[in-house]
Amino acid sequence: MNILKPARISGVFVPAAFVLGLTMVAAPVLAQDVNCANEFRSGKLYFSQGLFEKSMNRFATAVEVCPEKGEYHARYALALSEMGREYIGKVAFSTEDERDTLLTKGIEFFRKAGEEFQAALDTEEGKKKKLQNFVEENRGHYWVDAYNEGIDLVAEEHFEDASIQFDVARLLNPGDVRAYSQGAIARLQADHREEALELVQKGLEIDPEDENLNTLEISIYKEAALDYASKGESEEDAEKIMESLALYALLIERDSTNANLYFDRALTALSGSRVVARTDSAAGVGLCASSAADFLRAAEMVPPEGDIDFHVNSLFNAVQAYSCAGNYGGAMSVLEEYLCKQPTDPAAWQFMAGLLVEGDDQDAVVSALMVSKSLAGEEVSVETNAANATKDAKEDLNAHGPPEGVYTYQEASSGNQIHTWFWLEKHMAKSYILGERNGEVSWCRE
Repeated sequence: MNILKPARISGVFVPAAFVLGLTMVAAPVLAQDVNCANEFRSGKLYFSQGLFEKSMNRFATAVEVCPEKGEYHARYALALSEMGREYIGKVAFSTEDERDTLLTKGIEFFRKAGEEFQAALDTEEGKKKKLQNFVEENRGHYWVDAYNEGIDLVAEEHFEDASIQFDVARLLNPGDVRAYSQGAIARLQADHREEALELVQKGLEIDPEDENLNTLEISIYKEAALDYASKGESEEDAEKIMESLALYALLIERDSTNANLYFDRALTALSGSRVVARTDSAAGVGLCASSAADFLRAAEMVPPEGDIDFHVNSLFNAVQAYSCAGNYGGAMSVLEEYLCKQPTDPAAWQFMAGLLVEGDDQDAVVSALMVSKSLAGEEVSVETNAANATKDAKEDLNAHGPPEGVYTYQEASSGNQIHTWFWLEKHMAKSYILGERNGEVSWCRE
């Protein structure tokens, strides 16, 4: 998947252990002999000594008794973050049985840390710039550490471990969408598409205009649509075909000017129509008809001068879709338009012969088949054929001048060599057996 991945973010935050404390305001002694200020000071002391569990417990008491103190919440969040680091850091050295327990505890510490950072900002003290800067710097320190670790793990193709680090970053700061997009990428790489989509959509709730998230969502929908279409055909599962088409409808609603989306939806509908028709023939025919409309829409959106290959492929597929729907008039009309641009395509003339079978003109059917077989055969020298022309071939040479191309094949039943001359500028082809005219076709008629 071609998804842009940002580089590591430069660490610009001050590690929490080295951030100077805010000016303390002495708190009064509270009931039950719990002094918030004493608990808070003890928490700071234990933190500076690297005794994070003791520090966490002290801050927890201070916060519980004095929830209005913003700095208490902020420093409690620091201790919780260090505990989360400690537990997740043990995962690499743990047994398989220990891993889930360590991860669960570590993630819970970070979840609580994120809540406490936000709780600090929600206090009256949190309205002041000083505490806001303190929270931003310290929460940012842990966020950047987790985010960059995730980026490194993705580069090393450790996608499951990378996902954990991006989870940590989101828990610490749910409002920063970068960890949502990168977490989604890690989950996609680990083949967890539904989880990736859920992350993308949560990120878009925060920032609906984020370019990376919007690109990811479209990419996930496309991948899912292709996957459902493939499984629908291989497993003969009509429900998966319809799920694929529903996803394309969402994509087109998001980007109605994307011709590729119409083409891909049309292709899914055409190829899946057989599966759907097994249980509902009318629905199968309906898919063929909608497929033709989408192919024609794609051809209209990309004119020949823009991309000739895309344009004519859309037209030819529309012919097949109309034929699948039983609309032979529509198929013939589009095929004639196609032949104006691709008159030397043997498959197109073979299709023309098949459509002409519906009418009474058997000579036209034979002529179209000869043209098709000649084009699928061998191209030979115009000059040599013109020099050796006899009978009708010589008469046509004198009447129309040298053709732009000559193609030949050997008829299996009679062993005769059939030559077909193409006057491309005059939109005309004639087939000869031993110089005698045996069939002729024209195309791109006014």
